[in-house]
Amino acid sequence: MVNLFQNHVVSLIRIYKHIGNDYFLLFQIKDKIKDRENEGFEVKEEHISYIKTFALKFAKEFKFDKVINIKSDGNLGLYNGYYVLKLLYFFDKKYDIKYSQDFYLKTLRYCNIFGSAEGTIQFVKDRVADIKLFNEQITYNLNNEMLDSSSLKDHIEYAIENKLEEAYNVIEENFLNDRFIYSQKNFLSKYVELIPKAKQIIFLEKCCTEIDSYLCWRAVEVTVEKKINESFILRIAKQYLDEKKDPFVFASDALNVLFHCNAEGTLSTYTGFLRNFSQTVRKDYRDDYNIRDISNYKRLDELPMLVEIFEIAYDENLKKDTFDFHHSQNVLKALVSSLSDTKRGYKAIHAILYDLKSKISDNDSKLFYANMLIDDSQLSYYASISKPFTFKEAKNYLEYIENNDKQKTIIMGDYFDFKGANLKNTQIGGKGNTLNVYSNNEDLNKAKEILKEFEQIKIDNEEWKNIFTEGLADLTSLSEEQSEPEQEKSKSTLRKIHDYILDIGKRTNDWKNIAVLPVEFHDKVPKLIELGNSLLRVLHLK
Repeated sequence: MVNLFQNHVVSLIRIYKHIGNDYFLLFQIKDKIKDRENEGFEVKEEHISYIKTFALKFAKEFKFDKVINIKSDGNLGLYNGYYVLKLLYFFDKKYDIKYSQDFYLKTLRYCNIFGSAEGTIQFVKDRVADIKLFNEQITYNLNNEMLDSSSLKDHIEYAIENKLEEAYNVIEENFLNDRFIYSQKNFLSKYVELIPKAKQIIFLEKCCTEIDSYLCWRAVEVTVEKKINESFILRIAKQYLDEKKDPFVFASDALNVLFHCNAEGTLSTYTGFLRNFSQTVRKDYRDDYNIRDISNYKRLDELPMLVEIFEIAYDENLKKDTFDFHHSQNVLKALVSSLSDTKRGYKAIHAILYDLKSKISDNDSKLFYANMLIDDSQLSYYASISKPFTFKEAKNYLEYIENNDKQKTIIMGDYFDFKGANLKNTQIGGKGNTLNVYSNNEDLNKAKEILKEFEQIKIDNEEWKNIFTEGLADLTSLSEEQSEPEQEKSKSTLRKIHDYILDIGKRTNDWKNIAVLPVEFHDKVPKLIELGNSLLRVLHLK
């Protein structure tokens, strides 16, 4: 007698019988050869022939219902067939054994029990080599077999990608009843694309039965993407925000719906939640509300709420980290840009921001962000009124640029439609001609003159050097640009320079305490004041 493994006593006859078992031998061969090619491990032709013979035999005898046992909690129980099936596919992929078509079709239901890296579903499809049979088996498995979650995912993905209509009902059932499947690979949005609009609405509403579920808000997101059934999702969003169930994890999604639907009171509701968020004690304030769909929101009557959003988002007493109130700052920027794309909106935003700016003039940090929002507003508005050249207009304009050194006047009415444009004091033509209203402006030329004088001063302060360099570049650009949007871009930078000079004036107590200035500028204060005044008049020039 021989003592083997954990003190079990086994006879030599049983040992010989065990090691003579072909299943046992194939498992041992697999363990020996797997991932060992680089070690110089050689498998001879007679070995491969032996493997193929018994693999084909085992495939023919395989019991397809004795592979896994799916328990009520979703966990898997494994039969010996699981290990045999894994063995058979290993050798098939390695030595191109090719089992019967029936074997592949009947084991397709286990396509992902070994891990998706195996790529079994595509392998089986290639082996079956009959797309009709393969698709029918996928549909049959979905409708009739109990599939493990990974194999079910692969089946659903294949059915959606290949539009297997006979599987649609069971796919819907899985979305509604399985808390795992619908979150995979955008399955929900891909599936909705396949069904008619009327059915889309019915199905997505079914997904929203539990308004505090992930499925509900994924369905709402798809509804927003497709721009359908707005009244329904608005009702869902308002209900969720009113109930405030804990955990309140879908607040951003619900608020996003309000903006998407341009609902009355949206900005007031958003500001209220942001206010409450800011008043809670937290380690950080990073997880404020993230809104994605701003573009539909156009309620100018609610604009005064922007001031409170600004005060919260840039509250220095709350912000401990760069990312605190990051979402709120982005929402504010997006709102300012989106609502400035009409003349009425631009003027309303402009009035609010300049009023805000006057109230925070003693706070450098907030003043900086207010100026940035003003720039965003201007860029948005001028982009909205800019019209691209037609091909002919572009060609004519390029010809004008190429011939710019020739002394001739171009009659621009022959090239462009200037209806409604203000061309006062404007002649576009050869060298020295007036290109726009800024070109021969006295204040602009005075600012240029002062900046050139300052540029000659030897100074080590890089910040001041950049002011002079950028200021000159933008003044030059402003005097040459013909399009209003480009002029506004130059004015945007000049405004920052003006505000910087204004800020210096405040820091020096109306220029009385000049010790904070670089020593080279102690006798240049009158020039700095003159520069600031000239820039201010240029900025107000229309």
